Amino acid sequence: MRAPRTVLIDPQIYDCLNMGGMAMVSGLVARLRARWPEARLLVLTESPAALARLVPGVHPVPHAHLLQWTAERFLLGGVLRRMPYRVSRRVLQLQGQAEERYPRLSWVATRARMRFAPARADFEAYLRAVDDADLVVVSGSSGPSDAFPASMRATMVTLQLAAARGTPTLMVSQGAGAPLAPGALLTRALHVFPRVDGVLVRERRAAAQRFVDLGVPRQRIAFGGDDAFDAAHAARPDQLGDRLGINLRVASYTGVGPAVLEETRGALQTFARALGVRLEPVPIALHDRSPDHEAIRQLLAGLDDASDGGRTLDTPGAATLAAGRCRAVVTGAYHSAVFALAQGVPVVAVVGSELYADKFRGLEEQFGDAVRLIPADEPSYGARLLDAVQASWRDADALRPRLLGAVREIVELNRAAYDRAFDRASEGASSR
Repeated sequence: MRAPRTVLIDPQIYDCLNMGGMAMVSGLVARLRARWPEARLLVLTESPAALARLVPGVHPVPHAHLLQWTAERFLLGGVLRRMPYRVSRRVLQLQGQAEERYPRLSWVATRARMRFAPARADFEAYLRAVDDADLVVVSGSSGPSDAFPASMRATMVTLQLAAARGTPTLMVSQGAGAPLAPGALLTRALHVFPRVDGVLVRERRAAAQRFVDLGVPRQRIAFGGDDAFDAAHAARPDQLGDRLGINLRVASYTGVGPAVLEETRGALQTFARALGVRLEPVPIALHDRSPDHEAIRQLLAGLDDASDGGRTLDTPGAATLAAGRCRAVVTGAYHSAVFALAQGVPVVAVVGSELYADKFRGLEEQFGDAVRLIPADEPSYGARLLDAVQASWRDADALRPRLLGAVREIVELNRAAYDRAFDRASEGASSR
């Protein structure tokens, strides 16, 4: 049994601007280095400089154009734009069926199309990375869903290419996602996921069942928790802080919009003024699509107008330390909750969509009443949120010992699950 010489990591966070995603990548890299210190670690990225700052010592593989290369419309883009919508959709369906039946032919066509694209060198570098890899690992994400179709399609292409070469594939720190609607994405998923060699999920029931539904044999699925827990737990302070951590993810996939943000602002500021408590930003997503720091600035409007909303907390360690300064955290972003819980800080979770309900229910299953879920679509949302914040603040001292004990168990479960997954990957690499 030999160690893999080259490991390709698909982080699913290619711009390096999501601190939860980068925390999971850092945790994965630490485990790979501990197990195979001589292995060369390749990471797909749009931002090599940011990757080098956040995860030193890994080798960047160009990914800036991969979402374009793997998009449905890549091969026939110009032609499709001139077709009526119904005709173009039917052509795309036929293209998807051809890709599933003849994947190698699809890639021959894609490579031919790339001869006329400006990023051909990056495309060839990506293919060389897949060819060189003895192991391909997909790092944590929300899980399979229609919410992020472009990145899911790109990840499945990487898995499909690896499987075609007989390269072992693992998916780790995976969430439950949401059921895929019938269509090309589901068709491809049902073709790709059954060939994945191992999946470590972070939600015992929902995530495991989602991958079973996509054809992954149940014996290949194990609970591993979230890869961000280990480092965040190691950073915990000796005692609870004195601040209330805040974050809200305003986006279509979270189901949280301006009205919920305004009602949340009222409840948080009522609590802060009544107790003289400082509100501490704990942002996760710093990109332009759904910037947590901008939502936090709006939550603080009228209370702390000088705050940047946590925009400068641009490393997983900085966001973790912010969560550690708190006595409780209110969040609509999953990894703000992970960073807090890992340090013994209870969480109030704002839930506006089924995708995020599954994510936070997974944490609730692991940590019980240290996680309080508040549906954002209820008429009494503001009052319920305020009650939950008050209860978490009051109970924080009593919850902390039990919470830290549960985190230690998850950290150990994560290590054991990785050991088993890496053993299987070594066997696969040896037989390649």
